[in-house]
Amino acid sequence: MFTTLMNSLRGDSPRMALRAGLHALALCSLFLLAGCESATSTSEPVLTSQSSGLVGDGRLQPGEQCDDGNTASGDGCSATGTVEAGFLCNVPGNACSLASLCGNNVTDSGELCDDGDTADNGNGCSATCDLSLCGNGTFDNRQYPSYAQEVCDDGNRFEGDGCSRQCEVEPGFACAGSPSRCVRAGVAVFNTGVDSQNRRLPAGGVDPHWFYSGTTTGADTGVRNANDWPLEMQTARFMAPQGAQTCVYQDFLIPSTTNVAQFRLRLATFNDNQFDSAKVNGVDITPVTVSEPPGQPWQKNIFREFGTNAAWHAGVNRIELCNENAASPPNAFRYLFVDAYDDRCGDGAISPREECDDGNAKSGDGCSATCGIEPGYGCTGAPSTCAQTCGNGNLNPGEQCDDGNTTANDGCNASCRVEDGYACPTPGQACAATCGNGAINAGEQCDDGNAFSSDGCSAACRIETGYTCSGAPSVCAPLCGNGVLNAGELCDDGNTALGDGCSNACTLELGYACATPGQPCAKTCGDGTVNPGEQCDDGNLTSGDGCATECRVEDGYACSMPSTGPSVCAQTCGNGALDANETCDDGDKVSGDGCSNGCQVEAGYSCSGAPSTCVTLCGDGIRAGAEACDDGNTTVGDGCNATCTVEPGYSCPAPGTSCFKTCGDGVLNAGEQCDDGNAANGDGCNTTCAVEPGYSCNGSPSACGTTCGDGVRAGTEVCDDGNLVGGDTCSPRCLLEVGQTCNASNVCEGFCDPSTQKCVAQDPGPVTPAPVITGPVANTTVSTGTPPISGTSEPGATVTVREGTTVVCTATTDASGHWTCTPTTPLADGPHTVTATAQAPGSATSFPSTAVPFVVNTQVPAPAAPVITGPVANSTVTTGTPAISGTGEPGATVTVREGSTVVCTATVDGSGHWSCVPTTPLPDGPHTVTATAQTPGGTSPASTPVPFVVDTRGPDTQAPDTSIVKGPAPTTSSRTADFEYASTEEGSTFECRLDGGEWGSCQDSYTVGTGDHVLQVRAVDGSGNRDESPAEYTWTVQGSRAFAGGGCSTAPDASWLALLGLMGVPGLRRRQRRTA
Repeated sequence: MFTTLMNSLRGDSPRMALRAGLHALALCSLFLLAGCESATSTSEPVLTSQSSGLVGDGRLQPGEQCDDGNTASGDGCSATGTVEAGFLCNVPGNACSLASLCGNNVTDSGELCDDGDTADNGNGCSATCDLSLCGNGTFDNRQYPSYAQEVCDDGNRFEGDGCSRQCEVEPGFACAGSPSRCVRAGVAVFNTGVDSQNRRLPAGGVDPHWFYSGTTTGADTGVRNANDWPLEMQTARFMAPQGAQTCVYQDFLIPSTTNVAQFRLRLATFNDNQFDSAKVNGVDITPVTVSEPPGQPWQKNIFREFGTNAAWHAGVNRIELCNENAASPPNAFRYLFVDAYDDRCGDGAISPREECDDGNAKSGDGCSATCGIEPGYGCTGAPSTCAQTCGNGNLNPGEQCDDGNTTANDGCNASCRVEDGYACPTPGQACAATCGNGAINAGEQCDDGNAFSSDGCSAACRIETGYTCSGAPSVCAPLCGNGVLNAGELCDDGNTALGDGCSNACTLELGYACATPGQPCAKTCGDGTVNPGEQCDDGNLTSGDGCATECRVEDGYACSMPSTGPSVCAQTCGNGALDANETCDDGDKVSGDGCSNGCQVEAGYSCSGAPSTCVTLCGDGIRAGAEACDDGNTTVGDGCNATCTVEPGYSCPAPGTSCFKTCGDGVLNAGEQCDDGNAANGDGCNTTCAVEPGYSCNGSPSACGTTCGDGVRAGTEVCDDGNLVGGDTCSPRCLLEVGQTCNASNVCEGFCDPSTQKCVAQDPGPVTPAPVITGPVANTTVSTGTPPISGTSEPGATVTVREGTTVVCTATTDASGHWTCTPTTPLADGPHTVTATAQAPGSATSFPSTAVPFVVNTQVPAPAAPVITGPVANSTVTTGTPAISGTGEPGATVTVREGSTVVCTATVDGSGHWSCVPTTPLPDGPHTVTATAQTPGGTSPASTPVPFVVDTRGPDTQAPDTSIVKGPAPTTSSRTADFEYASTEEGSTFECRLDGGEWGSCQDSYTVGTGDHVLQVRAVDGSGNRDESPAEYTWTVQGSRAFAGGGCSTAPDASWLALLGLMGVPGLRRRQRRTA
């Protein structure tokens, strides 16, 4: 019953809640008095295991200990992805095996290695038959007898992030660096001996990816049969011995989004007795060895790069390799995919998987040989310039944090990277262990409630590359695979699987067209008919003829789109003339400017003329070009205005949908880059919740800080020259360097000497604080040449006021910190700007104060004080932004103040009237305002103060509820009846009516005759609201005879009456419940 009562409160007004609360209190008390017991509470089970649709898919995901490809318990890996006692489950997708088998020198199904013992002896095979070095974030490519023969190592053992649990690169990804940084590349090259899911083929299986040269026959797979190299990996099989040189090939697709001129492929061979030759697309190439540990060729992985000099092209490519494959051991060999991408560390351009690129591939200069920022450095720009800024307490480019030191394990490591489990909101201050609590705290970009990486929100609560996260706890999803066609994607079918037409990098797979985002793709490309999702189809899958392998128009071509038959392409696009099959031609071959690389008008644009001029169509629901939003209309005031600019206070998450007034609420909503709890500019997060230039923001509410070295001077930066190099006037902390001109303390890398106004390395000694000029007020007009110049300073200090280098007057600061002086020589009519310096005994002269400009005009008298006519004095207004109006001298600027705070300003019109509303809403309560007027003749005295009250709650129209908490016994012989009354509003008075008489003030007692009596009571609150459903009390006065019956008391206890009165027990209160 109490639960039902509480549920009924959720939609009630505070008064109804109070009323119901009194009822509940009475009921609870009644149960206690009656000796009632509550029902025994049974606790609900707590879910402690992972609840995920990914358990059982054969891939180890964050939150899983194992995944054997099913959701059955009792086989070693439970239905919730936890390892069961007595089992080893080290190989995702494989059956688990008994832990007791580890150390038998046989690699069982749940083991990744077995070196014949259960000791971790440093050879890379752990005491539990797992790879002990894989997942430590350090790339290890060692020779026998080590099992650390890694192709990648991203610092974790999860799958689906590019580097597998076995530290091998997953198909469709490209990985580089140490720790490995992986991206979805869309180039799927498979290892030998695996299926389409990158799982080991069954014994005797035929390789579905590698084929014998000159045939379409899949290569035979087998096992190794040598004793002097590590046991066969559980993840793949070897090429079976052929007794002679073996040449195999694999075909793969290079997407049209690839920069082919920079594309290169890296493969590793294991048991490389003799690598004979290689071809790319039928052209011989000699690969370059890029990694080879010492030892015999059959005891290690050798990494080779097929570089930019290979005959790569967009579309289908073939790599052909020949290797000795003798019948005698050591014989079988493996090819492993290492990398395939179009970036190059050292080219000066920063790719998605590079942290920096300084134009070389050398370590020791801040940007490592694999383009990672080295410990202690910060790097900015492309090509990157690096400086040893980590630990200086400033957030420099390339840094995620800077707590003022280079100590590890305090939240911010020696490379100024946020450590797992921490958030670092404020540069120069300690980090906090808040990451993983499910709330987005200051310094966090996301928080999904766990401390795992590779799930979109890293263990340091930073959004991982290629993901989007929202909410708290954060829900993260990869951008590719979300069913929405994002920038840079050729398709998005709502998943990241390979082989269904749209790759894990959202590039088109061979022969497919993907018409609708979020829907399956169709294998129609190359059939000679332009089907949905195709820009052209010339009947083949060959690039270079105008219609590329993916049925997309190639740069510089225009292709027909007939209803039947193949496309015809001509190399006419980009000549500035409207040729056949073109809907525009702007004279270039670039997409994204309204006219595509195939000379078709792009969505969201309108193009006309030749050469074509293209403009965006604001209001069409498609965000294009420089549009910050497009909600499908040009209405002002709905968040996206008529020029497709986001309006202050709004966020616009998706084109074609409504904008929301969420900016400034301190919660990071969809469509917002930041939200610092206000809608103001200049603090890093602007009025539309976008990060301002020169700042970086994180957390919810967002904490924003400047980024020194980005070339944008922002916030407290004194300078920012766009680099982190010292000795060039602006230091790596964005402070002035020694020798630079300064005019204030804390602007120099060293000290600012006020006597020379230069930055110096040595402390010049105590300096008097700069004084403050408070009068004349800046930008006002005074009507005398000797206006009082006043201000504040350190008591006892001598203040000197100057205009330029001319001394205007001097004064000594009194004990309260105030000073004033008048010009010794009257100031001429016209503009003047003065500053002040102060010198206290024993201290050097201060820096100059802030300059104060004003105008002297002795010809025009100061205006009279304005008059405030509204709000009327002592009145109450119902809004925090009431119109404040009055009269004054025409043309004067009126400033309304509450105390020293400016409320609003207005200009007096020609009829002598003015009006303004507060720029910041006034809070509820009493207020008193004054007004001054300013003209060229000066500033008027303040007006007469006007007091008024703001009450936004509106008039009270809710009547109170009435209760009778004390009365006589229902049947009594006493003619005197005593009563007590109660109301749900404090301060209420009570009106009573006895036996249907007139209403009047209630009495504490009534004297009545024998018979039945009814007393009605109604409460009246301070606003005059009367309870229209009075409480009633009925009782009977009998003669002097005693009560009939036995064993009953003569009257209920008063406390029971109070409780029953509060409850509205029918015998005491006969009334209808009013609706709220």
